[in-house]
Amino acid sequence: MGWGAIGLSCVSGDPPPIASISPPGSTPTGDTATPPATCATAEAELQVGTGVDTFQLLEDLDEVELVFGPQGGYHITIAVRACHMASPLTLHIEIFDELSSVAVSDVGYLAATLDVGDCCGERVDMPGFLDTSAVPGIGDQDPGSYLDGKEVSIVLSATDELGNEASDTVQVIARSLSR
Repeated sequence: MGWGAIGLSCVSGDPPPIASISPPGSTPTGDTATPPATCATAEAELQVGTGVDTFQLLEDLDEVELVFGPQGGYHITIAVRACHMASPLTLHIEIFDELSSVAVSDVGYLAATLDVGDCCGERVDMPGFLDTSAVPGIGDQDPGSYLDGKEVSIVLSATDELGNEASDTVQVIARSLSR
């Protein structure tokens, strides 16, 4: 398994393909699926964030960057904090354009998390690849032009190997810093 992030996107309504990723510098071990006994007794929790190197919690109406990637497409960098869940996590990320209610990103990851204490783990730098082709009436605008300044909802759900599930949704303002 490579150590870089790989993501595949689909907005057709089919379940997203899953890409397997591990945090940089980590080595997956066989016992990561079992959280400490004190952690397993609490309800699973999930928080949506952003960040390439560190987790930054996203709150409603925060601004989030529309990143123009090296391959010519746009994405929003997603991060997750999962508490009382065993690593690795099966993650499902959806991003919706609030104006049209159209899904502009639908990505799945199988991701190892980095233990940050307090029964929580974090994973950063997961691209939510953007495709606005299904949004009616926008013509040939690219995602960076169309979504700049608009409200989007990021819906994140996770399942761990033990069957624990959690989800979180945040509504943010997308901003293109490259313009």
